[in-house]
Order: sequence, then structure tokens, then C-alpha cells
Amino acid sequence: MNTSLLINARRLGQQQPLVSDTPLSYPPTLQQEAGLIRLRDLISHIVIEEVQAFEQRQSEHRFYQVMTASQIVQGSAKGKIFVETRKEQQSVDCAEAVANALQALQDGLFFFFIDDIQYADLNEELFIKPNSTITLLRLVALAGG
Repeated sequence: MNTSLLINARRLGQQQPLVSDTPLSYPPTLQQEAGLIRLRDLISHIVIEEVQAFEQRQSEHRFYQVMTASQIVQGSAKGKIFVETRKEQQSVDCAEAVANALQALQDGLFFFFIDDIQYADLNEELFIKPNSTITLLRLVALAGG
């Protein structure tokens, strides 16, 4: 069995995807139960993986050089070498992020598809096949409505 799923994220009305064909590891329960998983658990797994990836990217950025050689050259040409202040590390409460994602699905802020079939009931058991593609379609509120 394939060890990852593909995830896509799109915003309604825009051709450019937010995320395209990004691999997502199988949830551990999915490997043990022959492909069955509740929608709630799958969304939770996706959010937890994304929070971990975000935290990893943040920790990697801490180790970058303060200034590149080209920034020093550009600064000296202007007569002032300026070091940009770095933003503070953002902390993410994983449990809160999962709760927000589940609430967003219930509130209709995004649609959830697996292999082009839409799912909305958080307690529904889904069957995930090897090479399944998950698509998240984010809806955009209309102004003035």
C-alpha cells in the first residue's frame, strides 16, 4: 500500500491552487484498519501534520544568516547597512487549530473531497485507497451580501 496521500487546496474562483499535489503521510489508524477512517480523524491528522511542518519551517529560518552578501553591498551603496528585525516565533495551539478546522467544515467555509467525492459528515467513515487525492476547496464570502 502507498504510504502517502496527495493533498490539494484550492480557493473557489482562482485558477492557481493554494497547495498542489503535496504528499501527506497516512494516519497510523488508517494503516491498521484497512483504509477506513472517520472524516473528523482525517482532518485532524491533516491539521496536525501542517502545524508540525509550520513549526519545522520556523525553526529552520532561525538558522539563516542575518544578512546576505548582496544585502550588505546594497546597504553600503545606499550609505546605510540595515538589519531587518525578525518576527517573533509564532506558537500554534494544535488542539485549537484542529477545533477551528472542524468548525470551519461544519460552517461551510470549505468543502472536503476524496477522489472527487464530497464529504461533510465528520463522523462518516471513509475508505481511502492507495493514491487517493484529497482536495480542500476554500470558499470565499461575497462582499456586500
